[in-house]
Parts: sequence; structure tokens; C-alpha cells
Amino acid sequence: MHEVTEAGAAVPEVWPAGPAPGVYLTTSQGAIDALIAQYEEATDGALMYAERAGNRHDGAIDLGDSGLWSSGMDRVPSGALLVVGPIELDEESWSDARERVIMACYRAANTRHRVAILFDTPAPEHLGADATLLASTEDDPDLGDEIVGMVMEDGALLAGVERRYGPLVHRRSNSSKIDCLPARVTEQLRGALAKRQTGILAFGSMADVENPGTDLAVAGLLLTDHLGPAARIMPRHRSTMSKFDLVPESIGQLPFLPSLESAYAQGYRRFIIDPRYSKPDVSSGYVHDCLLIACSFTLSVDQLAMWTVDSPRRKKSLLPSLIAAVVVAPLPVAEDKMLIDLYIGPEDTSLAGDAECYEFVRAHRIERIEEQFARLVELGVVDLEAAGEPGGSDRTLRFLARAA
Repeated sequence: MHEVTEAGAAVPEVWPAGPAPGVYLTTSQGAIDALIAQYEEATDGALMYAERAGNRHDGAIDLGDSGLWSSGMDRVPSGALLVVGPIELDEESWSDARERVIMACYRAANTRHRVAILFDTPAPEHLGADATLLASTEDDPDLGDEIVGMVMEDGALLAGVERRYGPLVHRRSNSSKIDCLPARVTEQLRGALAKRQTGILAFGSMADVENPGTDLAVAGLLLTDHLGPAARIMPRHRSTMSKFDLVPESIGQLPFLPSLESAYAQGYRRFIIDPRYSKPDVSSGYVHDCLLIACSFTLSVDQLAMWTVDSPRRKKSLLPSLIAAVVVAPLPVAEDKMLIDLYIGPEDTSLAGDAECYEFVRAHRIERIEEQFARLVELGVVDLEAAGEPGGSDRTLRFLARAA
């Protein structure tokens, strides 16, 4: 075990011969358990304070709802062990993770506690850099210096943190052919992207599959490959994380990173996001020099646009940044048949109010899914009455029939 020391620093009250106070990182529950065992042995059973990552141990005092914010923590002796986490790193939880990491750093700085944080991240190789990024604020850009080391698998607190991100990874598809969209739609997107390379490109699908819309996002990647490396942003944590792997190869091979902020800090400027978790008030910080390729399950481009560009917390919608939105409805009644809802952002997107975003997108569609569906009904390809029945076998047909 390496001891981290500061010249002139007072000896900690608890575990005076142990490693220096500060924040230590790990992604291993086993490492946390080993640290707690080592701490209890070295301190003859001194109290430690823990969130879920450590509160099941006999000597632990549960930090409860207040956690690190509890005023009682100010009375805890210096050098005491605090166990925080697990902290999930993903787009949905990024803001909450920032608050907890910052507070952990303040505890280490002001009360000289030893704080061990357990993280759950899709990019453990970037843990030190991501934690430092989370801890750095405009008011205190050096707060991340309180992160001093790592929790090793044997429980040792090892000095040293890798705060720099690795090199960018630019993985290209083996094929340049776009077969997930009709050629006419691809050409419309190509024309829109020739005019604008930054903003939001949104893809929606009515298909009842895992990670809907990612099959269409392949087109977005191929059409913008010249814009440089792309990364996929993890929207949230799921009970079955392996479901994130159910995507096309060109999507699955991208770096899978915990947030837009992390990916941007690494130098990526194209992002695959889920607009249900990458909120417009966050996306607004990236639309001017990045391309956000949004993909999700949705029933129409107007609904997709609302998720992607509208936010009650913003005074203005991001509608001017929406380059294009495409929604595809695959049909089981005709082989290789799909219905298309297509919006290409016009030059003038001025709105009287944000409430008009839905109506604006709906009115400015280039292709209208309901008109294509009506044509199939006219031709007898779809039985409107049968398609709209509650027990209908296909959700897409049922929705379109009821909307007709």
C-alpha cells in the first residue's frame, strides 16, 4: 500500500498510519469489501459510514437519504472511511453523479475523510478522467485534485489517478451502402447535410425491438463519416445491460461512453443518443459544433421532434437545430415495405411560441405517413377495420388504423 501524504498536514485521527485522506475510485464491489475489511482490522473496528456499496457490513453506519450532505458528517473524525455508491455513470444520471462526486471531494478537502467511491460505468478505462471531469466546476476547477487514487482489488488504497483520456477511436463501417432507408429519403438527407453539418439528425422507428431507431442511425453515420470519430452515448442503466448490444454492427463497434460531456471532452463531435434521456437543455450545449444523431421508438416525426428539441426548462426550442427527422413504420403486410414520415428543417423555423413546435414539424413534413397508409387501404393491401381491432397482431398497423 502506498501512503499519500501532504507536507504539514495533520495526522488523521482515525487510522493515522494509513493512506492519506482523499477520494479513491473503483468499479469493483470486491475491492470495496476488501478495503472495509482492511480498515476494520487496521482501526480495531472503528466506525465507517456507507451508502449501499458498503452499508451491509457490521461496522457500517448507513448514510441514509441525506448521505454526504448530512450535517452530522462534520463531526466524524478525520481519516474515517466513507463509502459512496454505487454511482451510475450514464446520460440520465450524469448530473446526479456530478453532485455526489463534488460532495465527496468537499468531504475529503474539508474534513479530511478517506472516501471510496464505487462506480458503475460503461467505460471503466476512463474512470479517473470522468471522475475528475465531474468534480471540476467553474467555481473550483481544481476540486478534482482531491481524487488521489484507486481502490485496488485487495483493498489497498493506491496513490495515482489517470486523469487524461486516451486517443480518439474512429471506427468506420465496412460498407458504404445505405439499405435501411429508401433511396429517395437518403438523397433528401444528403441534401440537408450538405447545407448543415452540426445540429440534430433524428431517426425514429415503430418497430417493437430493442434499441429502436439504431438501424436507421446507420444511415446517419454513413452520410456523415467525413465529419470524424463518433461515439455512442449510454442513455441509462438497464436491468439487463446486454440488451444494449442488440444493435447493428456499425453502431455496436463505436465507443460506448457515459455522457455527452465525457464524449465531448475526449474530442468526439458525432454522438448517437436516445432523445428520451439526452434532454434538450443538455443537448443545447453541443448542437452548434457537434452532430447529435438521435434514435428512438416513436410514432411520428412530430413526436420525435418534441422529445428531441422541446423542453419546458428552455425559453427557446432547439427546433432551428433539427436538420431532419425520419420515422419508419415497417409493414408486415408487404415484403420490404415501409412507410415514411419525413421532416427536413426549412431555413425559416421561427415560431410564435414553443407550443407550436409539434404543429410546425407536422405541417412541414416532406413525406406523410398517414397519406401512404391511406393509399395502401385504397389498394386493398391493408384491411382498415381488421388492422384497428384491439387484438390485431401488429402494433404499427393498429396505431395507423386508429389514426386514420
